[in-house]
Amino acid sequence: SLFRVRMGSALLHVVSIASAASASIFTARSSTAVLKPRSTRLQLRLTAQGRESAHHQQLNARLMQALDSEEVLQLTSRNCEQMNAVNIATALHRIAARNKLKRSRRDNLFRDVRFQTLSEQLSDALVEDEFDGSARSVADVLWSCATLQHWPPTLLVPALTAINAQLSSEAFEAQHLSTVVWALAKLECKPVRLLERIEMQATSSKERKDRSLS
Repeated sequence: SLFRVRMGSALLHVVSIASAASASIFTARSSTAVLKPRSTRLQLRLTAQGRESAHHQQLNARLMQALDSEEVLQLTSRNCEQMNAVNIATALHRIAARNKLKRSRRDNLFRDVRFQTLSEQLSDALVEDEFDGSARSVADVLWSCATLQHWPPTLLVPALTAINAQLSSEAFEAQHLSTVVWALAKLECKPVRLLERIEMQATSSKERKDRSLS
């Protein structure tokens, strides 16, 4: 009977250990089950961002290859909900390049609903600071507006704010600065303080370049 009692105690001990181990495994699996959806959501979000970035790059390439304004406007009309700030700047730049010597065509262009929509998108992108980190696009926008002589009041403050932001981050390269100065002169816009900052930054950039060459 003593032997049976000892065997019973041993069995209870083994069962207790097995139960604890099973509980630990269940807890670990439960934790994994909880963490896995979070990891999956992150992966899905990164995948979606990757697809969106790829779409923007592909659209930009197609805009660059467009043969005329009509093709550009067709692309912007079909993709108006998926365009980013760089796409908008590229589209406007291509349109300006195709119409810079054709005054009558520019007049028709300004009446085109698709161009008006593109202008509204540009204004919204500037207001929402979507051009942050894209100094070239800001310079392209200014060049395009000056070339087309398209400078609606809704663009004035947002455009100058975007220029100021790029100056503050010292993102403009020398050619960007000269483009911006030319565009502001062409548009008869004279933001004195901004022009002073541009001059200072251009001088500083030239001095750094001279030092690197010496």
